Formats: sequence, C-alpha cells, structure tokens
Amino acid sequence: LRVLLDDPNVPVIATCTETEWNGAIDRMPTFARSFTPVLIDEPPPHETQGIVRAMSETLGSAHGLAILPEAVLAAVELGRRYLPRRRDPARSIELLDGACAVVLMARNTPPREIAILDARVALLTSEGNSLQNDIGERSERRLLEVNAEVLEDKARRDALMRRWQEDRAIDSDLEAASNEWKREKGRARKQARQRYDELLSRRRASSAVGRRVDSDAVAAVVADRTGIEASRVRMTEAQRLLSMESELHE
Repeated sequence: LRVLLDDPNVPVIATCTETEWNGAIDRMPTFARSFTPVLIDEPPPHETQGIVRAMSETLGSAHGLAILPEAVLAAVELGRRYLPRRRDPARSIELLDGACAVVLMARNTPPREIAILDARVALLTSEGNSLQNDIGERSERRLLEVNAEVLEDKARRDALMRRWQEDRAIDSDLEAASNEWKREKGRARKQARQRYDELLSRRRASSAVGRRVDSDAVAAVVADRTGIEASRVRMTEAQRLLSMESELHE
C-alpha cells in the first residue's frame, strides 16, 4: 500500500469511521500525509430509511428471507435510541443483518407453534381421560368435542412439523449447492449456480414459519448488544413515559 501511496498517478479513496481513522494514524503516521480526510455527516433518519430499505433487498436475497418494512424502521429507530456510538447507515444495516441471523438460527429449532400445540394436546388428552370416568350426557358430549379438538390440533402440528422439516432440507441442500458453486469451474460451476438459484427461490417461496424478518428480530439483536430486555426495547417513547411513574414508585 505504501508503494501505491507514493505513486502520484494512483488515486486511492478509502472509507472509515473517525475512530478507525485515528487508529490508523496512531499505527502509521505517514497516512496523515498521504490522505486528506473528508468528513461526511450522518444522514438524517428519513434518508437512512431509504438507504437501508434499498440494502434490505440485497440482505434478504443473500439470506433467503423476506425483510418486512417494519424491520427497516425498527433498525433505524432502535439503533439511534440504544446504540448512539455507532453511526448510520452502517449501524442500521448491521442490525438488519443481525436480525436475519437471529431468524435463521431460530429455524434450527421447531417453530414455537408446535410446542404450543403439543401442550394443548396434552391438556386435552388429560381432560379426555378424566371425562371417560364420568357418567352423563354432558360428559359424553364434551368427550366427543375433546377428541375432535385433539385430532385437529395433531393434524395442524404434523403439518407444521412437515413444513419445518422440508425447509431444513432445503437449507441443507442450499448450503451444499453454495459450496459446490464456489468449488467448481466452467460448465459445472454454471450448473451449480443454477441449482443454487432454484433452491434459493424455493426457500423464499416457503410458507413455513420463520421466513420473515420483523421488528421483533431487530429488537432481539438490540437487546443482546445492550443487555436491555427485548420487551423494553420494543416499547415506544409514549409507552416508556406512561410506565415511568410506576417504575419510579418501585
């Protein structure tokens, strides 16, 4: 790099934060003579939203996820509120990228709806066992209702589980196709890329739970970085002011 900097015919443009610039100067003072700093102000919120919204399409395509508009707004608003030392648009883009990772990691475990249905089936089954010992038309009628609800919930649970397993299989095939595409050359590389694109389209079109990045995923990233509970991170300014009195009393 020093050789290039000493050559007047080679223009070099670099981007960094003020902290990174100061660190580079401390390590290599000659940088101060080779570069002329140009300070660029942080864009206002409405401009940041436009930048992040455009970047969200690229992020969504890379992860095979749909990033909702509410996630873009949350990244900008929560980033400014809870991460003041960082600067936009990099701050908001990093939060969105982290939210995508949160959603993808959550897909390694069965959807929460499956656990809810399992608990509901267990409760209904217990109720049905108790009703079998009761005598009377009312108990018999309720027992029929319970059995019908158990069958319905089990069917919904099995359908969710199948969709989740299908999505996991697509994710596994997608990773293998990505590695093959990067490894191969020539015609084999082109075929591997086509397979990768096909699998990516299938993953985007998936209707299973966990394909969308919403404001909750962004709030989870902010909560992890700040140590603040996610429920408090999601609170609006009005909600925070309304709850302030009760918190002061506590």
